[in-house]
Amino acid sequence: MFVDREDEIKALKKELEKDEFSLITITGRRRVGKTTLVKMTVNKGIYFYVYYGDEKIVKNELIKKLHASGVNIHPLASWEEIFREVMERNEILILDEFQRFLRVQPSVPSILQGVIDDIKYKSKAKIVLLGSSIGMMEKMFSYAGALYGRRTLNINLKPLKFRYAQRFFNTDFKNRIRLYSMSGGTPGYLEKFSKYSKPEDALKDIISKKIDVWDDPPNMIISE
Repeated sequence: MFVDREDEIKALKKELEKDEFSLITITGRRRVGKTTLVKMTVNKGIYFYVYYGDEKIVKNELIKKLHASGVNIHPLASWEEIFREVMERNEILILDEFQRFLRVQPSVPSILQGVIDDIKYKSKAKIVLLGSSIGMMEKMFSYAGALYGRRTLNINLKPLKFRYAQRFFNTDFKNRIRLYSMSGGTPGYLEKFSKYSKPEDALKDIISKKIDVWDDPPNMIISE
């Protein structure tokens, strides 16, 4: 279920419709709906999920994804050549969990900054960077960060308020409040709890690990 987010959708669509280059960031904790927001809004973008791994493998996977979308890049292309080709072709490139590049190849933000500065006035490309590690994302865009001053739109996606989140539940008002409190308004958890009418049943499944939520807190701490 996709509810609320009208303001975010409107802002993102407006930025994408501009006849000029855009660098967009969408931040927010895991499972808050960043990827869903983009996929609901962007029709022709090239989506790539950045995973932890060897730099050459990650780069090759991105090149394969670009090839599949009609962007022909040499298999041994550098990061600069990849970003330059995307910008010269006015593509929409979506990089999910962009902050992971700080471990895969720490120079990627600086390389991207150099390409942007070189050809942004000649390009109408849109680069959308998603990140669940808000601290690491903001570090790259802070005054000392490589991408300082290059961002044209930032959307910080928050958990859903109760008046929207309660639509996930088919139960009485009291239990909707209790289930909402357990989820923190996070859409990914709301989806998981939506099949329950009683929070006690959801809690039992959490304890027995029938609901996949246990890995999120340590992963969040490690990524930050």
